[in-house]
Amino acid sequence: SKGWPFIFSAWVVIDFLMLHGETEFANHWMFYQDAIDLFNANNPSGEVVNSEFYTRLLSTVVVAAVLTSMKRLYLSLYLGKRSYVHYGPRLEEILRDMLLITEVSHLSREIKEAYTRTGNADLVIPSSLLGYRGTTPENLDNTLDVSGPMTDSGYMQRNLPHPNASISVDDPKSISMLSTSFQSSPRQGDQARVPASMGISEQLKINQLLGEWEEPEIGTASKMTGAVTINSILHFRRAVRHMDDNYPFSIDFGKAKSREQCVESAQHVYEDLMLVSSDPVDLSFDIISLICLNEDGILDETKARDLIRVFRPDRDGRLSKLEFVRSCDNVYKNLRLFRASFANSSQIDHAFERLVNVLFFTILFLICLTILNLNPWTIIASLAGLIVAFSFMIGSAASKYFEGLLLIFVQMPFDIGDRIAVSDVQEDTNPNGSNTWFVEKVSLFSSTLRFATTNEIATVSNGSLASSRIINGARSPKAQVYLYYKFGCDIPYDKVQLFKSTIESFVKARPRQWMQFVAFRATRVEADLGFIEYVVVLLHRETWQNIGAILNSKAEVSSFGLEVSKKLDMKYIQPPVPLQLDRVAPAKSEEKVPGIGQEQQESPTESPDLFKILQPSLNVSLSGKKR
Repeated sequence: SKGWPFIFSAWVVIDFLMLHGETEFANHWMFYQDAIDLFNANNPSGEVVNSEFYTRLLSTVVVAAVLTSMKRLYLSLYLGKRSYVHYGPRLEEILRDMLLITEVSHLSREIKEAYTRTGNADLVIPSSLLGYRGTTPENLDNTLDVSGPMTDSGYMQRNLPHPNASISVDDPKSISMLSTSFQSSPRQGDQARVPASMGISEQLKINQLLGEWEEPEIGTASKMTGAVTINSILHFRRAVRHMDDNYPFSIDFGKAKSREQCVESAQHVYEDLMLVSSDPVDLSFDIISLICLNEDGILDETKARDLIRVFRPDRDGRLSKLEFVRSCDNVYKNLRLFRASFANSSQIDHAFERLVNVLFFTILFLICLTILNLNPWTIIASLAGLIVAFSFMIGSAASKYFEGLLLIFVQMPFDIGDRIAVSDVQEDTNPNGSNTWFVEKVSLFSSTLRFATTNEIATVSNGSLASSRIINGARSPKAQVYLYYKFGCDIPYDKVQLFKSTIESFVKARPRQWMQFVAFRATRVEADLGFIEYVVVLLHRETWQNIGAILNSKAEVSSFGLEVSKKLDMKYIQPPVPLQLDRVAPAKSEEKVPGIGQEQQESPTESPDLFKILQPSLNVSLSGKKR
């Protein structure tokens, strides 16, 4: 209600209290003195302050101010809840990754300070953390023994800035953790453990036989629009503003206002961590995994999974400098893309608010005329003919515009930077991926797209996109890739199984690229052609948003599979197809168009013999030899 609604409403209240009615002060401000006749009874007031029109005017002003304040409050809550529901989960994930990098940078600072103070920074890793080698977030429970507190001694006693922190945009502590350090009580809860009657190998075997299954997401009340509070919206906006800071990953990490600064700061953090690494080339993941321990040495499984998901060490538990910097760079890019998407969403909200204002103030104008005892329907009736004619002229365009408005403002199918594919709903999609566009700019009227193949810029109306199928690569699950191989029918099944296990080992040796070896099965059996076609289904760690990395990984596995098939002598060679060389196609002759009522006569033509066609050239060649 700040601005003119507050000023007008305050003025009306003061007028009603002091300058309205038949009191002496309302008619004459200085009625008690006789020196100045301008302000006493000698100057008639004219009955203005107690007139009906003055009362209606004050009532009109206060109604307009109150309704405008209520409109602003409702729009702010509605747009705030809309942004919170749409961007809240994504913001929590980005904040969680930022906190992990912040804690790693705190660890690097402590290592550097210890190295500077003593000349060495010997670090003894607890034996229970050595299980990080070759782990993934999916099999962490089967690798780490987290049944009790650590008993190892001698490792660096760290003052963890955020042990067992739960990240949420609803909690103000989650935002303050990005800039300040605090301590919380150790986590006390049930720890997952493997039963004593079943070993780790048996548990892994059962999990492989059962297959993978993704838990469905169950919506809770906190994610619904009706459960969003004003406090949650304020904390959400505070977290978004923090992303514009020059040090989004804390001062220990360094400046990260631009990508170049982020890469340079990540290299400095990696070099500080290498001071305690036994390997002079790569960093041991056991070092940065110390942030998963609290002061009592109890492992936080959730933080361990998140740490592995962000940095993705190899099967030997090593992390190269390039991969460490790339992990930090991925978090930085997600942060900037989120900030750009949220800024564009704010612009759309402002445009929507302007549309609402046009409708609101039109209705408010009619209400004010009614309060002032003026008939607004006379004006509307005089403009009715023009309004009807204008509505017929822009009816179809307004319908398309309204469809696009609902698409962008309600459905929100894409954000800035998303890779999308637009196609007709009735057409089938390409299993190897569709032609995609990058979203450059979005407004209520149109969207600006960039063709991913040629970088051509196109502007399309949102109404035309409303009836199309929009595939969003950024919001799609992990990419599923298909590779096809043909083997001869005479290839033994043992060789096929050996080929499968080799490909599976190759995929599992690259945890930063592939998430899972999904399936290997026969799809076609062509006994006449002498081959059986098999398909290899792989699950990549990237979504279709990063299609370049997916295609590179796919090409690598495809080339490796080809080399394995050569080594195992499994390459399929298509049998030769017989060709008839004694006859050739007849030469085209001029066709005569039959007249009306005439039937077209077909005259059979015999194909000339191939020897007769080649005879002149053969004679020339034989005569040349005789000469």
